[in-house]
Amino acid sequence: TDFNQWASTTLRYDATAPAAPALTSPAADTWLNTAAVTFSWQTTTDALSGLAGYLLFVDGLQIDSTAQTSLTHLLTPVPHEWSVVAVDRAGNHSAATTRTLRLDDSAPRNPSRISAWADASRANALVDAAWHTTSTPHFEWSGATDQDAGIAHYAVRFTADAADTVALDAVQSETAYTVAASLSDAQTYYLRLRTADRAGNWSAATTLFTYHYDISAPTLESAPVSTHGYNSALSLSTTATDAGAIESVSLFYRAGGEERFNTLAMPQSDASYETSVAATAVTRRGLEYYFQATDQAGNSATLPSAGAQSPLSLQVTFTSFAAPTAHAADLWRLVSLPVLADDGNPLRRLAALGTYDPLQWRFFRFVGNTCRELTQDNIGDFTPGRAFWLHARTPSFTLNSGAGRTVPLTTPFEIVLEPGWNTLASPFAFPVRWSDIAAANGDPVGVTGPYAYDGITWSTPRSTDQLEPWQGYAVKNANTDPVTLLVPARAADQRGKATTQNATWVLQIGATGDHNSDLANFIGFRADAQLAWDRWDLPEPPPPPGPHLRLYTPHPDWPLYPDAYTADFRPPAPTAQWDFVIESSTATQAQLFFNAMGDLPPHRSAHLLDLDRHIAMPLSQVELYPLALNAKEKRHFRLIVGAPDQVEKLSTTFQTLPSTYALEQNHPNPFNAETLISYQLAERGAVRLTIYDLLGRPLTVLVDQFQDGGLHLARWDGFDAAGRSVASGVYFYALETPTGQLTRKMILLR
Repeated sequence: TDFNQWASTTLRYDATAPAAPALTSPAADTWLNTAAVTFSWQTTTDALSGLAGYLLFVDGLQIDSTAQTSLTHLLTPVPHEWSVVAVDRAGNHSAATTRTLRLDDSAPRNPSRISAWADASRANALVDAAWHTTSTPHFEWSGATDQDAGIAHYAVRFTADAADTVALDAVQSETAYTVAASLSDAQTYYLRLRTADRAGNWSAATTLFTYHYDISAPTLESAPVSTHGYNSALSLSTTATDAGAIESVSLFYRAGGEERFNTLAMPQSDASYETSVAATAVTRRGLEYYFQATDQAGNSATLPSAGAQSPLSLQVTFTSFAAPTAHAADLWRLVSLPVLADDGNPLRRLAALGTYDPLQWRFFRFVGNTCRELTQDNIGDFTPGRAFWLHARTPSFTLNSGAGRTVPLTTPFEIVLEPGWNTLASPFAFPVRWSDIAAANGDPVGVTGPYAYDGITWSTPRSTDQLEPWQGYAVKNANTDPVTLLVPARAADQRGKATTQNATWVLQIGATGDHNSDLANFIGFRADAQLAWDRWDLPEPPPPPGPHLRLYTPHPDWPLYPDAYTADFRPPAPTAQWDFVIESSTATQAQLFFNAMGDLPPHRSAHLLDLDRHIAMPLSQVELYPLALNAKEKRHFRLIVGAPDQVEKLSTTFQTLPSTYALEQNHPNPFNAETLISYQLAERGAVRLTIYDLLGRPLTVLVDQFQDGGLHLARWDGFDAAGRSVASGVYFYALETPTGQLTRKMILLR
């Protein structure tokens, strides 16, 4: 062997595997939406022999080899595992790094359920494809599905474009969306949405919710109706337009003065909405009404715009309107017409009473502080709010307005009070409250009333709050200038309260006569009263023009509002006194009565002083105080309240009781139906008062009992003890006491 022919070579030995490549994409456990998958990894190195290339394995099978760091391969849509192995030039293989990937090339399904609310508080639900007014609607959805990768996120647009493709510039994973953009009125918006799965597949855009936005109220127009006939069906119509859609139109109506409105739906007829008010609802109280339209967004409008606060008003016309009650014969009453009569002349309105004859009927009106009679003088027509004195001998006379119309209800009615006494009335054909009138006029200073007259006497002060139609009331304006009262067209439903409330002690003083009375007079103590005039001191209303009996406390000395008063309250004091006067326009047999309410202050007593007869007596011993009054005569009394010794000192010049027995002449005499007999006793004892005929035979015993000393009154009705009516003639009445007998004569005329 020729060793010189041997060749030499270099061998390298590399038994170390290269570093495993780091996989880049697809990421581990990711979803892909395309079959052509590009696999990529990071470059790796081999320190000895150097890197030869890379091998790609899918599901354990070698797919390809490359010297690059990526390969693209088509895969089926099932889960796959893939890995990359680095190979060096010595043939060493690196370790394999394995990842899992999934393929999903189908789009997800959009949400199947949508809910909407007015805002994110979820307080008020919204209806799809309806009209709404909120500018920040809140939506929540559910039901989006994907069979492979699952739902990832959503793209949402709230847009006025029903075909908006929904750009993918903003996505969200939340299943809720609140509108924050400004919305345009009368515009329709759409909640458009696309859904993405985890593989990146997007659904087509769909509309989840249609939102009609409308914040403008409808517009109403209607020609006003000024008058309509009584008890006749009333047709009313209006037009209603809206930027969106009208939901309903209604008519609200009520009789004059009522609080609540009745409602009628107004169906659409061509371009307008119409309805009809039943004939029975068109009354002589007048009618108020307004229209209301509501669009489908819930926006409402009324015509007039103030709606129930200031409705439209129509006057109801009629041919006749009679008072609900007849006028009683031989009684003075205050009367009025609560409507606008076509002819308000009193002579024609009272024509049923015949030609004006003061012997048959009389008619007066207060003008300032005087009472003027309907003769040749024009004392004014019947107008709403004005009352007149009427006295008629005709039985069951009913006042009738004749043809006319109701008083407008749109604005408060004005009544002007002249300085002094005024007779006013409800200007409407329904009762009104005086308290409403006072409130509407700021409770005017110097205006007192109203007083009602029932044909015999005036009402208790401040007990009348309800002014009835057809009647009249007295009101005093103590100011030197006229006062205008505004009377709201609102019906009364209750009566007021008397001025005696909250007083610590009240004494009612009343007087009754043969035909008239004055019952409602009050004196007493109030913690908030003043010695001079205050709001609790109420003037005595003037009497009717005919025969009358009047009782009052005179205060001509008061600097403010000097007058005669029917209520006179003082602050509590150790000693107080009230003077009062009783007078009659005709001769009458009268009697005083006293009714105490509440308790006097401790250690106080009350005494009654008859200033004309110089008699004083404890008030507790006075049940009735009889007295005979001549025509236009005034009798003066004083009521003293104080400690017993002080009261006694103030009344030292008075007799405490009658010093003798006396029997007064009966009154009236001669008499027809009944007569009053007054007598006085010097001390307590047995008393017998007997009626005798001309032959001295006893007919009946009026009194047979023990009585205290003082003044007493008995009544005889012309019947004997058996209940038989005695004939006309001369009779005697005898008063028997332990000290003797007194007898007087009287005449009965049948």
